[in-house]
Order: sequence, then structure tokens, then C-alpha cells
Amino acid sequence: MKNSLKAVIYPINKEYVEILKYKEMMEKYEEIIPVCLSGQGIEHRDAGELVKGKPLGIEIMADFEICMQDVDDIIFTEFSDVVFDKMMYSIEHKKNIVCLFELEDEMNRTITGKCIENGVHFKNYCDSYAAYDMLKEKKIKEMNVPILLICGLSEYTNKFEVQLRVRDEFKKRGYCVSQIGSKKYSRIFEMHNFPQFMFQNIPEIDKVYMFNSYVKQIERKEHPDIIIIGVPGGVMPYDMDHPNGFGIVNYLVSNALSVDGTLLCLAYNEYEGSFWEFITDYMQHRYEYSVQSFHLANVFHDIYGDERNEGERLVYMKQKKVDEKIASFDGKKVFNINNEETFRKEIDELINYLTN
Repeated sequence: MKNSLKAVIYPINKEYVEILKYKEMMEKYEEIIPVCLSGQGIEHRDAGELVKGKPLGIEIMADFEICMQDVDDIIFTEFSDVVFDKMMYSIEHKKNIVCLFELEDEMNRTITGKCIENGVHFKNYCDSYAAYDMLKEKKIKEMNVPILLICGLSEYTNKFEVQLRVRDEFKKRGYCVSQIGSKKYSRIFEMHNFPQFMFQNIPEIDKVYMFNSYVKQIERKEHPDIIIIGVPGGVMPYDMDHPNGFGIVNYLVSNALSVDGTLLCLAYNEYEGSFWEFITDYMQHRYEYSVQSFHLANVFHDIYGDERNEGERLVYMKQKKVDEKIASFDGKKVFNINNEETFRKEIDELINYLTN
């Protein structure tokens, strides 16, 4: 049975539109009200417009104090002095606090103490699970269910949204899904967070064993039909100025697990005919990832800018442009999650591949 809580999400920006778009997957909130920072210039717009998507029927608001009056939770997306003041104000007005970002220990204690003092709850979805014992033995254990990876050629490829849609489609077809999400706050969608030990200053070989153990313990506890894993970062550098993490996290994962299938997410861009063979071979030889299909995002990542726009920027494309670009790839296995027909066709083929 779904809960009927109401929440404010503050401050809203492009990255968090997916929380509004897929709130039903959280099975917690009946309504989430997006509130922007003062001066952003996006108030009273439909939230879907921020990412050039379909209208969501959710208006972006600007008055935090008014919007928070009739809600249960305040979901904070970032930390600053302004946000901290809003957080303290919310606690004093008996609102539960939810964080989607990491906090220093001292600040965490401050917020926790303030919440206890006022009789409200505090939840940080970036916290890691402490229940998993990560390194009982240095041994790679095989999984008994298929492993599906969702990776990105680079950042800004709609990778997390693809993870949400793929999981939802598998569950609609009756499969029990365990999932590790690529976002630090993946747990808000009832996933597991990608473990923070993969980014800590510990030996790389220990990370491989620990990640294998992490996934194996999820398999043993949840008995899924499939495990879907979203991998943070990109699979290869653009150049030395834009390394995309050098694919290091993917390399560690590839050593920790035998992967059964991969969806590779691409930013909106021109891709020459030789690209498809090159990237498929690259993924197979570097990671032993077999790529089943490609997702084309509606985001163009302009890493160099131009005379008018210095530095990196993101350009969101309308769905018509994305569909036209996919059609130009001449029969390549490329899809977009907002085209329902091609998306479901890809899931059909993926299920057939993983079950045969």
C-alpha cells in the first residue's frame, strides 16, 4: 500500500527532475512540490521544460515558506548557507528532513540533534549500508543470476533515468529485480547505493573483492531474478582535459563481476559509421562487456564551448531531434526511453538475450 506523504524538493534543478517524473517508483510521496532558488528565473514553469521533456503538470514554485506549510518532508538537494537556514527553519516548523547529498560528520550531528530536539525525522539517502560485511575473504564469488550493467560513454547521458525505466519494465513483466544505482542518493528509489568504498583511498584489489562481496550479499538476501547495476562515471576519456574518470570504476567492476549484458548510454552527438564497431570492440576488449544496445540521451555535452559560451555546457534537445538522430544511424541498435515502442522492443530483445 502506497503512502500519501507530501514533500517539497528544494532547490530544484535539471538533475532532480527525474525525482518528479518517477515519484511513483518511490512508493512514498503522493505529491512533491519543486521550489527553486531565488533568482533562478525558472519559477512558474512546468518542471519538464527544464530538460526539454514532455510537460509533467508540475509547476515550479518560488516561495519556500508558503510551499512547506502543508507538507510532511522537505527534500534538500544541495548544501549552502541558504539551504542550511531553510533546513533549520523547516525543523523548527516540525518538518521531516531528507538529504540527497553527503554531509560532514559535525554537520550531520548538528542536524540530527536539532531534529531529535523538535521531534522530527532526519534521513540522508547518501548514507551507505553498514549492514554489509565487505571483506570476509579475498575470493571472487560467481553470481547465480544475470548481471545487467548500465554504463555511460561519458557523464550526462540520462544514465540514471535509464536505470529507473529498465527496472520498472522488468518488474512490470513479473521479474524480481535487485538494483545498485549510479547516483549517491539511489536509495530514495528503493535501490542500493553504489558503494562509497569504491572511491576511497584503499587498495584497488580490495575494492574488487569488496564490490564482488557487496553484490553477492545482495543476491543472497534478496533472491532476485536479475541484478541491474548502474556504474558511475564514463567508460573512456574524451581527452586529457575531459577524462571521464578514465573508466577506472568500470574497470574495477569488470574485474569484480562476470557481466551478462550491457546497455551503453551515449550523449546526443554525431557518431560516424566506424564508431559503432570501435566502441563495441573497446568495451569487449577492455572490460569484457558485451554491449546489447545503445541509449541516445537528449543531452548534448558541449565540452569546449564557443565564442559566446566559454567552458562546458549542457544543451537539452527536444524529442523530435533525438528520434531523427536515431533514425540517421541506419539500423544500429539505438533507442531512447521516451520512445515507448522502440524502448519496449529493446527490453524484449534484452530479456530474450539474457534468458537464452
